[in-house]
Amino acid sequence: MARIGMRTDRLFRDRHVVSTKRIDVNGTVMAIRTISCDRLFLGGGSMGTTQLLVKARATGTLPNLNEHVGTRWSSNGEIFMVRNVYTSTGSKTSVLPATGIDAYDHRGNQVYSMNIAMPLGIDTFSTAHITMTQTPELGRFTYDAQKQQSVLQWSTNAKTEPVTSARSVYDRINKVNGATYNKSWFGGKQVGDNATYHPLGGCPLGLATSDIGEVKGYPGLYVMDSSLFPDSLVANPALSTAAFAERNIERIIAGA
Repeated sequence: MARIGMRTDRLFRDRHVVSTKRIDVNGTVMAIRTISCDRLFLGGGSMGTTQLLVKARATGTLPNLNEHVGTRWSSNGEIFMVRNVYTSTGSKTSVLPATGIDAYDHRGNQVYSMNIAMPLGIDTFSTAHITMTQTPELGRFTYDAQKQQSVLQWSTNAKTEPVTSARSVYDRINKVNGATYNKSWFGGKQVGDNATYHPLGGCPLGLATSDIGEVKGYPGLYVMDSSLFPDSLVANPALSTAAFAERNIERIIAGA
């Protein structure tokens, strides 16, 4: 748990301050630590960094954060599915995605899918997939003062088109090879549509931050994670996030 702000007294003038709480699994505070720095780099991911900044703006520790902080959040259009393939898939499975496909949905939009691991140690005669698509609706974070936390606002209808896009690809694949959707993994549904491995956005580059991730209104405060992306990537964002961080830090060092 963390809280960020700025100190402008004689000791901490123009320095960023981070107050952290170390808690156990029950939420009991084990230790409190406060540090200050000239430059602060946030790497809490789309959810962590965005929720922290939205809370800081609402509670007045960083009141000058602009209106774009907390906006353009995306689930990366991710849909999960498991397919019964009726042929042996073997008892040993890679624990990392080893194959993927690029395809197009019913409207000609890009769809990317990776096979994901089910390392159960037995032959399941099935394959699992995470499919990434375009998202027609983006979410935003607001601050709930009663709960004292930032809350994602994103309608349930936002997943309708990603489900349709993923199904349009795998319906065709299933028809060709005789596979079916395994409903036992998702409470009787053919696909899983209530989670994402790769949330994106919340501090969109060029809007909430400069083009190198420096938060507008607060020199020396930088975002260096997936919250910089303003929309779905239709791809695994791990390498893109790392590339952004390397690019940004090189420019920051060069301009120091």
